[in-house]
Amino acid sequence: MKAKSIIHVAAAFLIFKLTDGFSNVAFRLSVSDIAAEIVYVFLAVFSIYVFVRLYAAYIMKRPAGELGLAGPWPDKVWCIVAAALPAAVIFFYLLFMDGELQRQELPLREAAYAVCLSLLSAGLCSAVRVEIIFRGMILGALRKVWGTKTAVLASSFLFALPCFADTVYSWQERLTAALAVFIIGLSLSLVTAEAGSIWPAALILGIYNAFVGNSHLLHIGTEHNFSALWTYTLSGGSRLLAGNENTIGLTAALPAIMGFAAAGMIALWRMRHKAPAKNKNM
Repeated sequence: MKAKSIIHVAAAFLIFKLTDGFSNVAFRLSVSDIAAEIVYVFLAVFSIYVFVRLYAAYIMKRPAGELGLAGPWPDKVWCIVAAALPAAVIFFYLLFMDGELQRQELPLREAAYAVCLSLLSAGLCSAVRVEIIFRGMILGALRKVWGTKTAVLASSFLFALPCFADTVYSWQERLTAALAVFIIGLSLSLVTAEAGSIWPAALILGIYNAFVGNSHLLHIGTEHNFSALWTYTLSGGSRLLAGNENTIGLTAALPAIMGFAAAGMIALWRMRHKAPAKNKNM
């Protein structure tokens, strides 16, 4: 059983890579950038969902519900958390960090493409794909064999592991990024364990990515390497607060890490309050 769980983890990474490669065919079509991005998002989300459902049914021999793919959908609490987390991070920087807020005069087509990238690619596509693989297939495979606690830690470590892959960055930058991503993975795994579904975690991560995580709607940082509708250029601050533009931007900074950690603590609190109620009904 333990060997099988390792095989399932390896298969999850392979599915993630193959479906992304397959979806990149969208960028070879003779269509506009926006249309290509929309096609890519559709193919990427559809293909990974179908592949994982088929793998779960015929290889893992487990229903989609056991991997959190069949719902339930986010309840009111997780919808509030999903909206509050990016809002809190944005307001922290606008209110407490010195910087310059500017509206970028982008051509209409470029502005529409920026919106498409943030909402569809960085928001919807990235979050759904990541959650299906890491909080769905990997967490589900490990949880059945190793138990919830070990599975949550192991899946979070695997989630952070790719941060070490890009040797262009220094080991300090990679370590900082990996630590931040590990905490985020830990929190989202707890949300998934509490909800019994990947979709609350996908909602939280998707809205955060769309509006904070290198967003093309409002980009906050010490420098701006791509087009955005609004920019807030930080005038200074330690890497602990300003993040790292070389790796994952503000996501490596303390406000974002604390926001995700708060979501994890809410999940723990809800699990502890569910347990007495379950015992009372038995």
